[in-house]
Amino acid sequence: MNSIPYFDGHCDTISLCEKEGRSLRENAGHLDLMRLKAYSGAAQFFAMYHDLADAPADGMFAECRRQQAVFAREMARNADIVTQCRTAAEVKRANAEGKIAALLSCEGSELLNCDPANLDWAKKVGVKAINLTWNHANLIAGSNLHEPQRGTKHKLIELARKNASDALEKRNAHLERQKERTTGACAALAQAVGM
Repeated sequence: MNSIPYFDGHCDTISLCEKEGRSLRENAGHLDLMRLKAYSGAAQFFAMYHDLADAPADGMFAECRRQQAVFAREMARNADIVTQCRTAAEVKRANAEGKIAALLSCEGSELLNCDPANLDWAKKVGVKAINLTWNHANLIAGSNLHEPQRGTKHKLIELARKNASDALEKRNAHLERQKERTTGACAALAQAVGM
C-alpha cells in the first residue's frame, strides 16, 4: 500500500482524554481510534493543547507533560491498532501493518513555557510539530487575536541566536567530555601495557 487515504494534521482528542478521562479507542468526541480504523490507512497528528488564558496552577509545561503521559498510555493500551510514529518511514510501516500512525504535536509553544530548554524533552517524547502560538500571544510571538506585532523579526532572530548559542555550548560540552574520556582511556591503556 503506497498511499494513506486519511492523513489529518490536527485534533484535540488527547487534551480531552486527559481533561475528561476519555479513552482514545472509543469516545463521543470528534475522533477515536475505532472510527479511524475504518480507513484502509490512517495517520493522525494528536495535538497537546491547553488554553493559556486558563493556565493550570502548576503551569503549562506540567499540563503538557500530563497530556503526553495520556498519549503514551493510550498508545500502549491500543498497540493492537495504533503506533506512535516519529518518521515518514514509521508512518509507512504502520500503514503497511494495518495500524493507525499517530504523531504528536504541541499546539502553541506556551505548552513548553516558550523555553528552548524544553525542546529536548519534546524531541525525546516524539513531538513532531510545534505551533509558535495558539490564539493568544506568548513570549515568542503574537497571534491574529492578540498582539499581532509581537514576535517581530528582530525578536525571533534574537531567540534564534540564543537557541543556536545554547546548542553550540551543549555540543562543545559534549565534545569536551568525549575528549576527556578518550584521553583518560588512552592513559589507562598506556598504564595497563606498561608505557
